[in-house]
Amino acid sequence: MEREMLHNLYSQLFPKIYNFVYARLKNRAYADDVTSEVFLKAIERIDTYDARRGAFSTWIFCIAKTTLINFAKRQNIHTEITWDEFLTLATDERDQPENRVLLGEDERAVLLAMDKLNLRERRYLELKFWGNLTNRQIAVVDGVSESQVGVTVFRALKKLREWLG
Repeated sequence: MEREMLHNLYSQLFPKIYNFVYARLKNRAYADDVTSEVFLKAIERIDTYDARRGAFSTWIFCIAKTTLINFAKRQNIHTEITWDEFLTLATDERDQPENRVLLGEDERAVLLAMDKLNLRERRYLELKFWGNLTNRQIAVVDGVSESQVGVTVFRALKKLREWLG
C-alpha cells in the first residue's frame, strides 16, 4: 500500500478504532495504548492483508478485537467497568474539569441502558455505532453469520427502545 493511502486509512479508521476500544475499556490511557498497538500491528502485518477476504476496516477491527483481549489479560482486567460506574467516576468532583464527561440526559440514559444488555449485544452495538461497521463486517470480526449479527442488533435495539420508553 502506498504511504498516502495508509495515511488516509489511518485518518478514517483511527477515530472508529479508538471509540471501539474506549467503549470497552472506558479509560483514556488504556484506549490510547491499545489503539496505538492496533495500528502498529497493522503496519507490521500489512503484507498479510488480502482485499479478496474483506475490507481493510474489517481486517483492522479483527486486530483491534484480539489486541483488546490480550491487553485485558496482560492488565488482569477480568470485568469491564459499567457505564454507570464510569459516568460516576468521570463526574466526581475530584476529577479535573477536562476529564469530566459532558453528556445530555438522553445520552446518559442510553449508555446506562446499554449496561443492561449482554456482552455480545453491547459489543455489536459498539462496533456498529462507534466503530461504524456493517453487520457483515461485524460478522467477520466476531466469526459469526451476518444474520446472527442482524438479529442480535435488532433485539438489542428493541430492548433499548423498551427500556428508554
